[in-house]
Amino acid sequence: AVFALLAFTAIQLRGQTSMNYNIMIEDLEFQPGVTIDININVYVNENATNWANHGKIFAIEGMAHTANCWKPFAEKLFERSNPELEINEFFAIDMPGRGGSGLPEGWNSLSNDEFKLADMYLEDYVSVIRQSIHYLIDEHNVRPNTIMGHSLGGLEVILFQDMLVKEGTNMRKELGIKNAILLAPAIPAPLTWSFLGIGSAQLIPFAWDSPEYGWILDIPFYLWPWNFFTNTCCYFPPGNPYGYTPAMVPGAPNAATVLAKGYNSIEAGPLLFHMAGLPITILDPNTHHPTRPRFSAEKGIFTPRHGVELTIIADEFDKMMHPDEEMALYEYLTNDKHGNGLHVVEGEETCHDTHISDPHAVVALLNKPGFFKSLTAKEDGPAIASTLSIIPNPANDNVNINFMLGEDTCVGLGIYDSRGALMMSSAEATYDAGDHCISLDIGSLPPGMYFCKLQSNSGTIVKKLIIQ
Repeated sequence: AVFALLAFTAIQLRGQTSMNYNIMIEDLEFQPGVTIDININVYVNENATNWANHGKIFAIEGMAHTANCWKPFAEKLFERSNPELEINEFFAIDMPGRGGSGLPEGWNSLSNDEFKLADMYLEDYVSVIRQSIHYLIDEHNVRPNTIMGHSLGGLEVILFQDMLVKEGTNMRKELGIKNAILLAPAIPAPLTWSFLGIGSAQLIPFAWDSPEYGWILDIPFYLWPWNFFTNTCCYFPPGNPYGYTPAMVPGAPNAATVLAKGYNSIEAGPLLFHMAGLPITILDPNTHHPTRPRFSAEKGIFTPRHGVELTIIADEFDKMMHPDEEMALYEYLTNDKHGNGLHVVEGEETCHDTHISDPHAVVALLNKPGFFKSLTAKEDGPAIASTLSIIPNPANDNVNINFMLGEDTCVGLGIYDSRGALMMSSAEATYDAGDHCISLDIGSLPPGMYFCKLQSNSGTIVKKLIIQ
């Protein structure tokens, strides 16, 4: 029943490394003055015979489900028995903060104490995902084409696109991402979600206030399989020793395997309450965590005009996200009432973590001929600029935003922080075709990572800005 704990995000990549390795992103700032170290486990297809079919999965260590949980899918994805696989290179994100990653470092003015893991909210994770993708693009020449998310990771993909659309851009314009594939994604408001009733309440006994982490959910390893690998059809194998109690689905790891493979970790407890729209004062009346409304996303953010084609894969007997609910989510996000991009993995072996217990079923679906349609998204118009540069970058007081226009147009310029909040803007003005420069005094902004967005009716360009 721990729907919130797995958060894998995947992006199709190209690369040239022939062995497994790690990447550590140090001091990634997701709030002013608050940083975190993010470790990336890179699983490599060592069976590749050439770079054209070479595969990698960049798995960012996270919470509850560590990056190790992505490995069974990677191994099945990379089998030589799947030579025609259309997706063989991914960037995978779990909820950042545990596994091989560090803990947040900084000061929380709300609690007047050191910033703890429990102080991270959904928007913080979106910021970490955004910056991690930019880091791999800028520092490792990664060129993403497809983003994938599972469970809460699927929700993070939705929230990421929602944030960018509100900024006037989208994942395709900012990052080149054309396709989003979500495996059993969590359901945002205003849609209903049955698991928010009795199901989510089952997690409350596992919440406790840790001196080191703050409020966390810590699922014992011996209970972890029962949360993720049972299903709504109550699988009863022949000779089931548990009598009327449903057993785990075939292929699921038992408790000893979960422990040996290091699949489980802890989760920031307030995230559960944020997802359900419940006050954490249910547990602690003296908590400093504010009550957050249940997370939400705007309708139609994956329609063609927003540049990214959406596919949702549901599991027939998933006890956390029912296929009917996933269909409602797909229709809400795409305005497609025919369900062209909704696929259901069928069979009694399906559960919330089918990609771990039966990864072949998911890989086989992804590998079907014609699974990916050519993207029909309309472009919002010609790019506003063929070039955009920020000088100096990094900067600490003044910057010059240099850009070239292909036509006469009205231009607006905004500086956004890593969480998507507008921090500074210049007045809109009409510019002639050609080269231009806008100077900004950024001395009042605290050090950190920002995004400069140049926008007009004909398009948007976003560049990263570092303020020291």
